[in-house]
Amino acid sequence: MQKKNFYRFYLLAGIFLFLFSIACNNKDKSDDEVSEPPQNQEQEPEPEKPAFDFAEIQAKYDTYGFILDTLGYPLEGVVVSDGFSSSVTGKEGVYYFNRNANAYYVHYAVPANCSIPVDNTTGLPAFFQRLRSGTARYDFVLKQLKNGVETAFTLVCIADPQVKNATHTNRFKNETVADVREHLTGIDGPKYGVTLGDIVFDVPALFPDMVTAMSANRTGVPLFQVIGNHDHLYSAANETESQRNFERHLGPLNYSFNRGNVHFVVMDNVLHLLGSASTYNAGFTAAQVEWLKKDLSFVSKEKLLIFCVHIPFKDGSASGGATVNKNAYYSEVLQLLAEFQEAHIMAGHTHDNSNHIHVVKGKQIYEHVHGTACGAWWNSIVAKDGTPNGYAIYTIHESTITDWYYKSTRFDRNFQIRLHYGSVKFTGGHATKYWQFIQNGAKQIIANIWNADPDWVVKVYEDDVEKGVMTPYTDTDCWACGYHAGNKGLSESTYSKTNDHLYWYTLKGTPQTVRVEATDRFGNKYSQTKFTGASAADYPDQYD
Repeated sequence: MQKKNFYRFYLLAGIFLFLFSIACNNKDKSDDEVSEPPQNQEQEPEPEKPAFDFAEIQAKYDTYGFILDTLGYPLEGVVVSDGFSSSVTGKEGVYYFNRNANAYYVHYAVPANCSIPVDNTTGLPAFFQRLRSGTARYDFVLKQLKNGVETAFTLVCIADPQVKNATHTNRFKNETVADVREHLTGIDGPKYGVTLGDIVFDVPALFPDMVTAMSANRTGVPLFQVIGNHDHLYSAANETESQRNFERHLGPLNYSFNRGNVHFVVMDNVLHLLGSASTYNAGFTAAQVEWLKKDLSFVSKEKLLIFCVHIPFKDGSASGGATVNKNAYYSEVLQLLAEFQEAHIMAGHTHDNSNHIHVVKGKQIYEHVHGTACGAWWNSIVAKDGTPNGYAIYTIHESTITDWYYKSTRFDRNFQIRLHYGSVKFTGGHATKYWQFIQNGAKQIIANIWNADPDWVVKVYEDDVEKGVMTPYTDTDCWACGYHAGNKGLSESTYSKTNDHLYWYTLKGTPQTVRVEATDRFGNKYSQTKFTGASAADYPDQYD
C-alpha cells in the first residue's frame, strides 16, 4: 500500500511539473511572438491534381506547372513569371516558359478573386517558389475568396525604414509598426501594404530582424516589398549578385499582383555601379521594360494601375550627395502607364514628402513620393523637410483612389499642418548661425503642409474670422534645420531639404487667435492653431 502511494505521489508530482512548465513557457514568450495569426495563414490540404500530359511541354520548356484552387480545379488566366519571361495559364491551369539564367524565383500574379497567401514562418506574402537547377515543375495552390472580388480596400505605403542597427530596428518595430497596426485596426474592410525600399541601411545582417518586424503578425497586414539602393550588396561581383540578399529574405524584385479592380506592379529601379555605396543609376534595363510590357498586356486598361518603385520618377537625385542619373527608360515606362484609365506611382528614397503630376499623352499620372518611416535616418521624429516620421494611407474603391492622407507616427490622422511665425530665428546649442524663413516679416506666418498638392486650399482665420488664403512657395523648413543642424549638431547639407509644401500669409490685424484651415482635394478639412517655435521643447529627442 505504501508502495502504491509512493508511485501515486510521483505520478501526480510529474503531472504538476509538466503543467507548470507549460505555464512558464507561455508566460515567457518573447515579444516577437504574437498570438493572432497572420491573414490567410491557414494551410489548405494539397488538392488532387488533374490529369495532364506534360510530355510535349517538357520537350520545349524548362519551367512549368499547375495553378489550381484548393479543391483541385484549374485556374485559367493566371500570369506566372520569373521576372524576365511571363506565361498565362490556359483552361487546364497550366503555365510554361523558359527561365532566364539570372532568375531566382518563379512567381504568380495573385488574381483579384484569390486571397494573398502569407508564409507561416516569415509572415510576408508568399506567392513564389525558389527556382532550382534540375527542377522544372512548380505547382501553386491558390485560395479563392469566399465573397468574390473585393470592391474596396485600404492600402498602406511605408517608405525607407532604413535601419542600421538594433536601436533603429526596435524603433521601427515599436513606433512605426505599432502605429500601423493600431491605425489599421480602426479601418474596416480588407487591408494590404507595400514597403517602398531601403529596408536596411547597407547592413544585410539586419534583413532577418526586419522580416520579423514586418510580418503580418505584427503589422496586421500582408506587406509586399520593393528593393532600394541600400538593400543591394555593394561588394558583389555583378548586379545580379548585389540583389541576392534581398531576394533570399524578401522575395522577387519585379512582379505584379491584383486586388479588386487594381493591378499592382513592383519593380527594381536601382541600377548599381558596383564598388561604391553612393554611385548608382535610377531607371530600368531593356529586359525589365520588356517584362513590364508583357505583364501589362494581360491587364485591362480600365483597371487602376499602381506602380511601386523606390526612386521617384520626379526626382532621381539621391540623399547624401550620391551620384544618380535617370536613364531613358523612365520615359518609356511612363508611356506604358499612360495607357491606363488611372495610374499612380508610389515611391520613397528622398526622405521628404511630395506630390507630383506627370502629364503623358494628355493623361495625368500622379506620383506620390512618401515621407519616410525613419525620417532623418532615426535621428529625430521628422524628416529633413519637416515631414513627421510616418506612412501613407489610401482608400481604394473599384478602379480609383477615393482618399489618401499622410499618417504621422504617434499623431492623430488629423495632424497635417505645422505652423511657425516668420520672424522666429531657429537655432540650437550646436549652431554658430540661425535659420529663418524667406517670408520673415513681423506679421508673416508659415505653414508646412507636408502632403499638400496644387488642389489644396489653405485659409487663415484671425479671431475666427476668415481673412485670406495662404500662398504656396518653395523654401527650406528652417525649423527642421534648427532641429537637426542647430539642436543636434548634424550636417545642414544632409539634414535640410528645400520643399514645395510650404505656405505663407501676412496677418491683416493683431489677432488674439490664428487658425489655419487646409482643405484637400477630397474635401477633408484639417486645422491648426498651435505655433511651433525654437525652444528646446520644440526639438524633441523622442515621442512624448
